[in-house]
Amino acid sequence: MPATPPVASNLPFYSKIFGVGFVMGGAIEVLLVKSNYYQLIAKSEAKERAKKQARKSEGEQADEAAKAGK
Repeated sequence: MPATPPVASNLPFYSKIFGVGFVMGGAIEVLLVKSNYYQLIAKSEAKERAKKQARKSEGEQADEAAKAGK
């Protein structure tokens, strides 16, 4: 019966790749927080929501005015 060849484990390779990816992701998050990127996005989203709310309330006021005029 022939001996089976040893199987090479890919665990060290994948562990290194995971570690590098984890460190790079953390570095990007730190950069985004330090540059106030998330606050900028939050302000932008708030302005967009305010515009939508204003348009919605204007439309409701127009509907009420149209009903009152009938």
